[in-house]
Amino acid sequence: MDGENVVVIDGDREIGRVPLHNLEGIVSFGYRVTSPALMGACAEKNISLCYLIHLGYLGYNSNTRKAFIPNEEIRQELIRVIKRKKWHEMFTFQQESEHLLEATLDMNEEAVAEEIEKIHMEYISDIKYNKENSLSSVLAIAYLSSMEYYFKPVRELPTGRGFADFVFISKPEY
Repeated sequence: MDGENVVVIDGDREIGRVPLHNLEGIVSFGYRVTSPALMGACAEKNISLCYLIHLGYLGYNSNTRKAFIPNEEIRQELIRVIKRKKWHEMFTFQQESEHLLEATLDMNEEAVAEEIEKIHMEYISDIKYNKENSLSSVLAIAYLSSMEYYFKPVRELPTGRGFADFVFISKPEY
């Protein structure tokens, strides 16, 4: 950064300069050193930073509709990076959300109630525990994995004789 300009440097040579206000996002092919000043300015102005880092190819299983990493060496490297960056909490949450969705579709009310209660206790303060908006937030968080199969939940959907509090509408491909 130089004032309000993004400065692109290759080695010791300046190869570009762009006013920050002209940008909506910055995309880098491969990892490039980014100054804390630039990161802060981008965050402040809602400018996205994206690093396109090539670690390998993804495979896709059309039967399970899931992506996978076919190269074991690259898969192990990804696992190592995830563990080092402490992203495992997000993956654990994603897995729990998938289990909740499965329990819901299997009509396993005990498992659903247990998981909803767990998330409610972890994410909602005691002061707001019995508020409708708090429960709606819990449901939106808990069913995060449903976004693969359903559109964003609709709240207060008119039903003819009132309103449905929380509705998931499946995506056409499902």
